[in-house]
Amino acid sequence: MSFQQALSGLNAASKNLDVIGNNVANVNTIGFKASRAEFADVFASTLAGSVSNTSAGIGTRVASVSQTFSQGGISISDRPLDVAINGEGFFRMDDNGSVVYSRNGQFKADKDGFLVNSSNGLKLTGYGVDNNGNVLTSAPVPLRLTVDTINPRVTARAEQGVNLDSRVAPIATLTPPTSATPGPVTPKPFDPLDTSTFTKATSLTVFDTLGNSHVLTTYYRKVQPEAALVNGEVQYSGDVKWEVYAGLDGKITTGTPPVSIVGSDAGALADPATGKIAELKFNSSGKPLLADTGADFNPTLTIKGAGTDDVLNNGAADIEFLFDMSATTQYGQIFGINVQDQDGYTSGELTGYSIGADGIVQARYSNEQTRAQGQIVLATFKSPQGLSSLGNNLFAETGSSGGPRVGEPGSSNIGSLQSGALEEANIDLTSELVNMITAQRAYQANSQTIKTQDSIMQTLVNLR
Repeated sequence: MSFQQALSGLNAASKNLDVIGNNVANVNTIGFKASRAEFADVFASTLAGSVSNTSAGIGTRVASVSQTFSQGGISISDRPLDVAINGEGFFRMDDNGSVVYSRNGQFKADKDGFLVNSSNGLKLTGYGVDNNGNVLTSAPVPLRLTVDTINPRVTARAEQGVNLDSRVAPIATLTPPTSATPGPVTPKPFDPLDTSTFTKATSLTVFDTLGNSHVLTTYYRKVQPEAALVNGEVQYSGDVKWEVYAGLDGKITTGTPPVSIVGSDAGALADPATGKIAELKFNSSGKPLLADTGADFNPTLTIKGAGTDDVLNNGAADIEFLFDMSATTQYGQIFGINVQDQDGYTSGELTGYSIGADGIVQARYSNEQTRAQGQIVLATFKSPQGLSSLGNNLFAETGSSGGPRVGEPGSSNIGSLQSGALEEANIDLTSELVNMITAQRAYQANSQTIKTQDSIMQTLVNLR
């Protein structure tokens, strides 16, 4: 009797329509993974060892409803805490002590600063950080964002390397005994207010212990140690050198300079009374002579901040930092900055957050600094089709899925993250509508089978 086959076909087609309808309904659900109904035929039981080639079967059944974990499309959002997974992996979330998994990357900070999923409120887990913002790759914990300001950092190291033009003449303003009497001449003393007494100057901002900024100006002055007036002309001899002077906020005070040198490598000369911090000589390759011995040129400078010789005038302690000038060169090209940097900064207010492709969550501050808040981890499974669907875009581990492998985004076969983006449902709406029509036709065909069988039964009943 074909009633049983037709009924099983109706049930299977109905289940297939349910699955297709669920896919279509979730076409706008972030991170949703499409399902499909899988069918198997049904045969009547036979005696052990018997073989029949005449059985037509007794219908069909739904063997399983499996999910397709293919990559969904990536759409851009305007929220920095939205994050999409490119590749394999699931977000790992805490559900009151239990661990569940999801591809939905809609996250926000709750009132306590924890990163939670917008659709289900569960906490996102990952690696925490220590007080210095270093990631601790231990057991994953719920990630929590801080809203504190960032404290100032005093400058501890500064680097300034420039190119000094070898073609420029030494400082020409000289003071001979008389305009006509032959004899030695001396260069005019350095004066930061007189541009004729130095060759070039450049500035670098440094920070004191309170986060106040100060402008450290470095003056470069090309001189030749020996000069004499002969027949009314100045004649130079000896090696050319560059004198380096430093001043803070435009001040160089004789006797108690705001910038003094407290130590330097061998060969570096200094005169604190005039603000001179060094003398530079170069080899034929345009590199500092100290480079020939393998030594770096990096004097340690001290800026006074307290006491009777207070020049910071703001209650800050003395600033002492390493001033690295080893990248300075002397080539036949115009003056330019090769490198300039320092490691201090003022205090900063929180301005926002960002998430890197490696999952590190960074807090951004108004002083252009960033600090790690944690690192999102992803979990992968040998058989994601074996995961148990819990609703709310959540999945749970099962024996069929295997245990999770937790790691950093972008490592091994784990996908990377894209901040300010979301993964759309992996549903091809056109294909689903075609599948819906096919399922509808299957339902109609099985209905027709029942009608045909009913007609045959009526014929049998009417036999006399």
